Amino acid sequence: MVGPLTALLSPRRAALAAALCALAGAPTQSAHADQLDTVNFTAGSLLRYDSNLFRSPDGATGPKDDTANISYVRVAIDKPYSLQRFQLSATDTVTRYNAFTFLDNNALDYRAAWLWSVTPHLTGVLSADRTQTQVPFTLTNAGQRNVRTTNSRDFSFDGWVSGAWHLLG
Repeated sequence: MVGPLTALLSPRRAALAAALCALAGAPTQSAHADQLDTVNFTAGSLLRYDSNLFRSPDGATGPKDDTANISYVRVAIDKPYSLQRFQLSATDTVTRYNAFTFLDNNALDYRAAWLWSVTPHLTGVLSADRTQTQVPFTLTNAGQRNVRTTNSRDFSFDGWVSGAWHLLG
């Protein structure tokens, strides 16, 4: 049987969602998760109704209301190892509109970071991330796709020199 969420997902995403649901429903003795665990899984869904989706002025003709179903699955890994720390997170978000299907979107956001340390006095961060967000309709025309993708790559270091002096870059 195919559920309503599974029908909206690609086969790869449907398999991932089914595996996470199976893990969530597996019987356990006692399972307690918190933010400090090495691996964390999160999933959720939101049904949102908007009576003026495109922020049209009063008196504008044509349909302007719609319902959106937004579902996501997230995995996060945070692993310290000696003076190093490795952080990885990925969120797969599926947005489906009822009437304005041209706005449907599949977003994959991720972040990877290596918080490195040669000594406690010479540290830094090497990271990469990607986010996809919907641009507000007040900033775009209602008839165009409104998704912004941001990619960033960063490298920084902090070297303690003496006393309160640090060399940052």
